[in-house]
Amino acid sequence: MIINKCKTWKKPYLEKFLRIVDFMNMMIKLSQLNPKKET
Repeated sequence: MIINKCKTWKKPYLEKFLRIVDFMNMMIKLSQLNPKKET
């Protein structure tokens, strides 16, 4: 369902959105690996 909606979006906006999602996922993984840091 989400993929179908993405097809109607403009490509540059979709790329920015995907980069933000990837960055958030990376931060979540880092926070899980290093629970001591809590930034």
